[in-house]
Amino acid sequence: MIIKTFLEILGRQAIDRQGNDRRSDNRRSDDRRQVVQRNAEQLPLEIKGTAVLNTGGQAHQREITTKDISAYGVYFLTDLRLNSSDTVVVHLPMEEDEDPFEATGTGVRVEEISENSFGIAVKFETTPNFA
Repeated sequence: MIIKTFLEILGRQAIDRQGNDRRSDNRRSDDRRQVVQRNAEQLPLEIKGTAVLNTGGQAHQREITTKDISAYGVYFLTDLRLNSSDTVVVHLPMEEDEDPFEATGTGVRVEEISENSFGIAVKFETTPNFA
């Protein structure tokens, strides 16, 4: 049930994201996108999954635990430090009869939680089609 709610909210945000990204006003497009992203509902969901972290010219597959997620990005914990601007492919399991959630993004913030634990904020560049 939680996963279905998660997908429904992300689907609404993805539709809103497409519409809001095309609005025309006097702000630069980067500024508009940041305002829209801050308004996106972040869902505080802990989901265990995997991520491929592309850092230092190598791809590292790691287990992750999400802390929150929206149509624009995800914040998760893992055991490998990522550099800001490195790419990430996030894989989250869904219910048995559904394809897993997969999204590609870029690291925007890294926090050292402990010696072997890092919090990583990722901005999605591509997400599944929610239509």
